[in-house]
Amino acid sequence: MEDALSAVNLGADFLGFVFYKKSPRSITPSEAKKIIQLLPRRVSKVGVFVDANHNFVKKIVADCSLDYVQLHGKEDPAYCRKLSGRGKKKLKIIKAFRIKDAVSLKDITDYDVDLYLLDSFDENLKGGSGKSFNWNLISKLQNFNLPIILSGGLNHKNVKKAIKRLKLFAVDVSSGVEKTKRKKDFKLMRDFILAAKEASL
Repeated sequence: MEDALSAVNLGADFLGFVFYKKSPRSITPSEAKKIIQLLPRRVSKVGVFVDANHNFVKKIVADCSLDYVQLHGKEDPAYCRKLSGRGKKKLKIIKAFRIKDAVSLKDITDYDVDLYLLDSFDENLKGGSGKSFNWNLISKLQNFNLPIILSGGLNHKNVKKAIKRLKLFAVDVSSGVEKTKRKKDFKLMRDFILAAKEASL
């Protein structure tokens, strides 16, 4: 709760809630709901899932009033289409891609999702590795005008460079602003958000 409210007060635009039990940052739906109820509408609430059942995802979206679903597993385009649905109740989806090399990006345009999150590849993790990848690979996507969220190894020292250099929709941070896997560092959050906002001006 303290971390969430601090992030909001510092100017965060999105807050992520990890519903993947194997993650050290996982949270229960009931815990997430208590926090989300206190957050302002302007902040987008994101549920993070890994290869989860459609019904499980939709139930948590409804129970916790989530604005986005972020998928960090092996979900294919068909999974995303089915989960998203159609019409006014269409679910907003962020699909994460773990980037190892250029081959990691070859199927990205097959996905019809709202946002594309590019994260570092780690054989043992589904995200939150704290490592960056070769940003030069992103240039291959510029012609597609995809709304890209950059993740992986970002911190207050390099986020400004990333935003200035790349055409991004947003940046995503977790380990770069942590004291521990389950606790954020207020100063690191403040410095990161300030740097990101300054670079966006």
